[in-house]
Amino acid sequence: MGWASPSYYEDTSPTSPVASAPEFRGFGRSITFQNTNYRARADRHGGAFYEFYNLRMADATSPNNAENALFPNFGAALQIAIFSGGFFGVDTQPCGGLGIWNPTQAGATCGVSGNPLSPVPGDSANTLAITCDGVANNSCTSATSATWSEHKMINWDYGPTYTGPYNAGDLAKLTQVVDSSSPHYMQVDITIRNDHPTMDRPGAMEIPTFYFTNRFRKFYHPSNAGTLPSSPSFTFPTRPGITDSANAVYLVMDTPGGGGSPACYDPGWVTAENTFAVANGAATNPFITIAWFYKGSYLDLANPFTGPCGPANQQSRWHVDISEGRFHDVIKLSNAPRLTLVHGTNYNFRYVIFPYKWDETISTSYGTHTVAETIALMRAAYR
Repeated sequence: MGWASPSYYEDTSPTSPVASAPEFRGFGRSITFQNTNYRARADRHGGAFYEFYNLRMADATSPNNAENALFPNFGAALQIAIFSGGFFGVDTQPCGGLGIWNPTQAGATCGVSGNPLSPVPGDSANTLAITCDGVANNSCTSATSATWSEHKMINWDYGPTYTGPYNAGDLAKLTQVVDSSSPHYMQVDITIRNDHPTMDRPGAMEIPTFYFTNRFRKFYHPSNAGTLPSSPSFTFPTRPGITDSANAVYLVMDTPGGGGSPACYDPGWVTAENTFAVANGAATNPFITIAWFYKGSYLDLANPFTGPCGPANQQSRWHVDISEGRFHDVIKLSNAPRLTLVHGTNYNFRYVIFPYKWDETISTSYGTHTVAETIALMRAAYR
């Protein structure tokens, strides 16, 4: 999957080696999307992304002269996840420690067999089928565009009373379409459906979550008033020997004093900067911008939610956080608004990844504009 040795996945501060490549969920079963300025790889089993490379950031010190921005463990990666109910609400003895209704794109941490599980293309239990460049192919290895058909998602963990997969409660369905035809961005369209005949599901959705390696230390985003950043909105300190108890969290939406903005809003996009690439003199153009869009007014920026955010770290309707986690000190970007998944209703989302900083100029079908301006045009068109 483009990783040379376990030493390449080591944490930077402190040193903390992680699993070797064969243990990553998508190893050996990925679909590669590549254009001039980026390369990405998604797991055929469910569609989670385990690799994204900004090819403009050529780095001779990295395998294949490029650096994966994603922490590619199946519990991290770039993926969609849904959270509903309290801890242990589904099972009091969950194998993964949560016990909630928590469908994830990568699949389960464990199941009845004790092994990780994920939706398999061609399996009649989940109806997942893959189409690459217009041709049905469940063994596809590369494509410009690909579709993961509507299929059942798997809960993150199962226990003695929720044995999995699939149980009667596994009724979250996901469809994914990836388009890498532009050299300047990769576009991913997601449809989520609560297929329960009568039950609505209140909760939060990560749409998406992007687990950066901890070399990405600076982040930029627009303010609540729409002001574009003239400097990093937040920089994670780099402190050798730091312990997990000192890890930081930054909430883009937060109460005053919590590190973020004193009002609920959705910034719509975030730019991440790989500060180690510059510090080591190994690369230039060390940026990745990710933007997200909602179809319809239930979460759209045209109809923003302006109520109070609540206590620090408590999710509101708008909830975007960037945090350094205890999981190998990865830097997690999470766009996790709260809403109720009404049964039998399709919820459509899109996210787009640019191998650029927000203020760089690109020429696309939307014209020649900065990345931020292009995102605004995309948002208007998607509504």
